[in-house]
Amino acid sequence: MAETILSQGVGYGIILGFGALFALGMWYLSILLARFQNEVQGSEMFMTAKRSVKTGLVASAVVSSWTIAATLLTSSTWCYEYGVSGAYFYGAGATVQIFVFAVAAMELKRRAPGAHTFLELARIRYGKAGHITFITYSTIYAIINCVNILVGGSAVFTALTGMNVVAGAEISMSVWLLPVGVVIYTLTGGIKATILTDYSHTVVIYAMVLAGLFIVYTRSDILGSPDVVYDRLRAAAKIAPVPGNAGGEYLTMHSQDGVLLGVLFQKAITADPSATLPGYMIGGLSWFSIPFCLATTFGLAARAMQGLPEMHTITTKDITQGLAMPYAAQALMGTGGAVFVLLMIFMACTAGFSADIVSVAAVFTYDVYGAYINPTASGVKLLRMSHLAVVIWSICMAIIATGITHTTIGVNYLVTCMGIFTSCAVWPFYSTTLWERQNKTAVIVAPIAGSLTAIACWLGSTHALYGTVSIATTSNIIPLIIGNGVSIISGALYSIICTFAFGADDFDWNRLKTEIHIADDSDVKGLTSEQAAQEKSHELLTPQQDLDLRRGKVKAMAIAAVLCLIFVILWPMPMYGTKYIFSRGFFKFWVALTFLWAFGAAFTITIMPLVQGRKTIKLFFTTMIFGKTPKATATLEGVGVEGREDFDYRGRSWPNGARAAFAFTIDNMGEAADLDRNLWPDSQPIGSHHSVTEVLPLFLALLKKYDVPATYFIESWNLSVYPKAVQRIAAAGIEIAWHAYRHEAWSKLDTTAEQDNFTRSFDAMSEFTGGAKGTIGPYRGFRPPGGIIHGDRTLKLCREHGLGYISPSAEQGAVVKLDGGADSIAVLPFKWRTVDAYYYMDAFAGLRKTKGELPEEAQGPDVLARKYIEEIDNVIETGGYLSTLFHPFLTNTPERLQAMEQVLRHLVQRRDEGDVHFWKTGGIGDSVIKSDLGLGHESAGIVVKTGRNVRRLKIGDRVALECGIPCSKPTCEACRTGRYNGCPDIIFYSSPPIHGTLRRYHVHPEAWLHVLPDSISYEEGALLEPLSVALAGIERSGLRLGDPLVICGAGPIGMVSLLAAHAAGAAPIVITDLDENRLAMAKRLVPRVRTIQIQRDAHAKANAELIKGALGCEAKLDFQSIPFMHASFREIDIRCQFRYKETYPKAIMLISEGLIDLKPLVTHRFALEQGREAFEAASDPSAKAVKVQLLDE
Repeated sequence: MAETILSQGVGYGIILGFGALFALGMWYLSILLARFQNEVQGSEMFMTAKRSVKTGLVASAVVSSWTIAATLLTSSTWCYEYGVSGAYFYGAGATVQIFVFAVAAMELKRRAPGAHTFLELARIRYGKAGHITFITYSTIYAIINCVNILVGGSAVFTALTGMNVVAGAEISMSVWLLPVGVVIYTLTGGIKATILTDYSHTVVIYAMVLAGLFIVYTRSDILGSPDVVYDRLRAAAKIAPVPGNAGGEYLTMHSQDGVLLGVLFQKAITADPSATLPGYMIGGLSWFSIPFCLATTFGLAARAMQGLPEMHTITTKDITQGLAMPYAAQALMGTGGAVFVLLMIFMACTAGFSADIVSVAAVFTYDVYGAYINPTASGVKLLRMSHLAVVIWSICMAIIATGITHTTIGVNYLVTCMGIFTSCAVWPFYSTTLWERQNKTAVIVAPIAGSLTAIACWLGSTHALYGTVSIATTSNIIPLIIGNGVSIISGALYSIICTFAFGADDFDWNRLKTEIHIADDSDVKGLTSEQAAQEKSHELLTPQQDLDLRRGKVKAMAIAAVLCLIFVILWPMPMYGTKYIFSRGFFKFWVALTFLWAFGAAFTITIMPLVQGRKTIKLFFTTMIFGKTPKATATLEGVGVEGREDFDYRGRSWPNGARAAFAFTIDNMGEAADLDRNLWPDSQPIGSHHSVTEVLPLFLALLKKYDVPATYFIESWNLSVYPKAVQRIAAAGIEIAWHAYRHEAWSKLDTTAEQDNFTRSFDAMSEFTGGAKGTIGPYRGFRPPGGIIHGDRTLKLCREHGLGYISPSAEQGAVVKLDGGADSIAVLPFKWRTVDAYYYMDAFAGLRKTKGELPEEAQGPDVLARKYIEEIDNVIETGGYLSTLFHPFLTNTPERLQAMEQVLRHLVQRRDEGDVHFWKTGGIGDSVIKSDLGLGHESAGIVVKTGRNVRRLKIGDRVALECGIPCSKPTCEACRTGRYNGCPDIIFYSSPPIHGTLRRYHVHPEAWLHVLPDSISYEEGALLEPLSVALAGIERSGLRLGDPLVICGAGPIGMVSLLAAHAAGAAPIVITDLDENRLAMAKRLVPRVRTIQIQRDAHAKANAELIKGALGCEAKLDFQSIPFMHASFREIDIRCQFRYKETYPKAIMLISEGLIDLKPLVTHRFALEQGREAFEAASDPSAKAVKVQLLDE
């Protein structure tokens, strides 16, 4: 055995000793995090770290995961062979890819926030065949990368310690021992362990970079200054000039092979498009310092010392194995330098291997086992499968790597060849998140055809250039460039050709949000309901998060473009084009730049995670050093709140000697929650939700029947969408309390978003009430959606906004009692056992199972009633307070309504027995809004003045006003999809609190003014608005020529609808009304219409029979009242309409072409100054008015 620098004991000590150290450290840290940070290792925590890793750790993970053995060894070898250009182009080639990854990472996070792997998107987009194709290429890349890591690490350990040689036979011990510690700490801590150990690895690597810089350029007895290094490199160029370099020099950026290798490495490294974490920009810029600074130090030092007695003579085999850096470190720093390099290689290998095996485990668990073998697997099974995948994959990689070490294939060969096989999948991979047009055929054909094309070109060019195909000839630069270049280009070309040749797709990105779900880890031992709820909340993004990621993608694209331009063109090309050879002064500047970059990167990567993780670090030292056991904490989206006993009111005296207090509460109104989660269908109108129109009146009737005071927690968004419903609630004696602006998940709001939510919500209430304190506002209470608050941060905002109480979940550690002072806040918590969603919704299956008191499947109303009553009786028995909670949208069947009535009846019975007191706060009473409101939204006029940005209109144009002004924001789903009438932030003139258009002058946005032709009068222009309502109704109903139609009511809208339906060819047409005069007018307008006067005293069935007879065709009428919740069972089509969209141009055309004549509808005309008389005429039945118009002439 040849003599080595270090003994085998050193090699075994580093691999086994440090492997055990990391394994034990992560095992203990995982215990701490599980106990005190609520980070129990379920499948979600194992694979995604709860999607909670901060930017600093992400950046260090980027640095560490990309710093594999090849980064350290190959970059230094390139610098040894080609000079400064080798170090630069190695770093620049890969850094560009990190920048590009940032764009795809943000888009992946935005479009599929619940994804565990990138490949889950492929399964949804392309089905089984496309999914398997992507799995195959990801696996090929992972095999090459893992084998590369083990082979590279093994080569260094063998060269420096000889540890692979046992009893004269090479059995690759390091290949088998390197993964052992990695597997143990990865199994213990999952991806969080990988990221945390990445940080420690990165610290060691940067320490080596900085130590090398100082030794080579300031302290070494052999070199010791930039001047000595400069002189020796110039001398080396004379002894062994570099072919293709300017003057054969090592100190030049004009290096043909250096540039080609940079391009080659850039293509090869892009084959891993699986990055999905933020922080890539910081990580990319910091990572560049490792190959750039490390290679500039040890690569140039190795070349400068070549021929000196202190320096090992580097052979061709050494170059293949990338050993220039270890030999240089040993020459400069002695045995300590060799140990330091060995430790650094160990760190790089374990970090890269750990990241790869977690990725592979995720693919196997979610994309193979969870997708095809056991789609209903529980969290425990998924976790077991991921652990099994980690072990099996590691064994397989060790077997393959052992075989490779007995060939002439080295780490450099693996790095430069991998792109030939896998880069053809880069374009299809990226297009999966960035291009909705790519189809299934493209993702199957393009990678396979690209691989075959690239391999053929690689081997063909090798044979053509060198006459033979071997490991040696295929590793030459030109064939590698051809193979890698053809691979990535052909993959893109085949994808584009197949997409348009076989029919471009039009993928709906919303499917990624609705079809990728967080795994149910409720059966994982030790997992709390809080962690389960937090993990589930990551399935969907809030609108603010979606907007932030959209903006982030744009910023990332801009930054990536600028940085790519700098790294690829502006920095190196001027020196390359001029064939500049570094002067002594410029080389000193280059060394100084290297120092600055290394210090900046080291400071950023080492300090930022410490700052962001300071609370966890404090926890660690408190427990480990000082022996203190901290109290358990509840994780409130990164804000720890000290856990306390569930807040209760036991022992408190209640009015009239009652034993307990109860709050009957109601949550959620209308579409707010579905809109916030992007679940509301675009085709559905807003403002007529069944829970408001159908269920709410039943709630109010029951509460009135049993005389039970209640609190309704509504979203402030509803104040403008359902103002009349809010008034009815308050008029019924129910307190109006606050439930966020649009049901945003409170735990996911950062500081700014939380502040904005308070401001927006309270401004909405102020506008609703006209700023006056009354029976509706301001809010007195607050219940956060999801039940979680941000500790003192939220409570401080509650006090600032004058809230008197909060109602969080008592079971999620969010309850904090604030005593004393006039601004103290009462805490009225709720329990999931008295929340109807806990029983009725499938989403709560995990929580039901965790509590162990109910089966996983949804429960019926009888179970809810029984459990509620048990809770009520228990609280009365023990004394205290209980909040019962119902959702109108869930109480949507007679059986569920009966269950609620059963609970109310029991509460009232116990109240009458003197056991119960109902908790009440303000907001009960009359709901009249005492503020003025100008009316009018049917208007036409003339332009008398234009703003500076008006382009289409000019003074004197006659226009009709469309009075619904949507927000037109790109983030608004309704506006973006053309359904602007459903915009949640639409401003509609004359809808409170916006004044209407009955005024002489009115300022209006140009986009919502429609020019009138000369053939249309102002009177008709004003009637375009009701005509738009009618046209939108006809379009929504799908009315066709010859379809029968019933119009209920011969008011203005009914009359306009009659004219429009007549023009559309409906037949027969029936119109009904109570007023015979209006029916007579309808007959005059459309003589063929069949009129029916509804009799007030007649039974509804009798009136319906009249309508049936008037239709004169087969018709089936169900004379029962039909609740919305039964419509689906009876297969009844109920189409609702909310205002209109894009109807004004069509309405103008119909009037100008004479197809519809609206002038007869105007029965009364008044001057603008006669407004009172006009309204009196409109409200006086004897005036027989249809449309009353105010004219300003």
